[in-house]
Amino acid sequence: MNVKQVKEWWTLESLLRQLGHQPDAKKSRGHDIWYRSPLRPDEGEPSFHIDTRNDIWMDFGLAEEKSGGDLIFFVQTLLKHQGKENSVSAALEWFRNFSGGRVAQPVPKRTQHVPVPKQEAFKLLSAKPIFTKALFDYLDERRIDHQVAQGFMRQVYFLHRESGRKAFGLGMVNRAGGYDVRNPLDFKGCIGSKDISIIAGQGGETVSVYEGSFDFLSHMTMLKHEGKRFPEHDSIILHTNRLYRAAAQVIREGNYSVVELWLDNDKGGEQGALALQRELEGHPIRFEKQNGLYRNYKDLNQWLKEIEQPVELKADNIIGALNACTELQC
Repeated sequence: MNVKQVKEWWTLESLLRQLGHQPDAKKSRGHDIWYRSPLRPDEGEPSFHIDTRNDIWMDFGLAEEKSGGDLIFFVQTLLKHQGKENSVSAALEWFRNFSGGRVAQPVPKRTQHVPVPKQEAFKLLSAKPIFTKALFDYLDERRIDHQVAQGFMRQVYFLHRESGRKAFGLGMVNRAGGYDVRNPLDFKGCIGSKDISIIAGQGGETVSVYEGSFDFLSHMTMLKHEGKRFPEHDSIILHTNRLYRAAAQVIREGNYSVVELWLDNDKGGEQGALALQRELEGHPIRFEKQNGLYRNYKDLNQWLKEIEQPVELKADNIIGALNACTELQC
């Protein structure tokens, strides 16, 4: 059995199914499938990801080694974790034995099926400048400057198809034309296609990467109250850490040399940073983690809310914290 035969007759998804592993129904969406890692049987939270469009995997729990690749490399990694020979030849021998010494019947790949169109849960009705008091109050609660928000967000109206109910919130348009939406009732979702948002800055070799839209808005608010032009650098908003590959592609094509990471202070933020760094391995890029500024808080917006007073933003607090962070090289 050779590499071509293996990839013609197996996919990562079908192999894991044969090995007895089931995807996590809550976390998996479309072509993005998540499992409790087959490399770490005692794992509690799913951190093993498969992209079924490209048939590649990534294990976000393996920070100490290369932890992603194709079908063959998965079996090589599996053999390594079992303390066995893990060459390509050993992986092919494993597949031969797993198939009982013969080429198994083909497992249909997802790409061979014509998908049934699935109606999206939400329908966009309109996107306008922000004008509702409830949303301005929401911005005040999050300590976001109104002018900043008007520059990057829209008041989005949308319909929940199943219930027929209409709602509105603050939406940031993404690269695919969809809107990543938040509202005061804790709604958090995407209207239309999920993708990253890209916002042009003042040029240069630096790009800033944010986990969510309110982290970006928080930083822009800070810059505005420092009296600086904003955004200083080109910016990428992930909206979800699963879009690290899309961000990496933009960074490669943009020929950036410095990547500022404004990610969350949690496991997801740490794994997202590692995934992005691995994806850009071999490129002359310096990563600068900014989360030292808000090290005792989950994210930048939570920090901003804590240091600010309800009535108005105090620029001195922000500038002082940034200066202290620079001195500490955080």
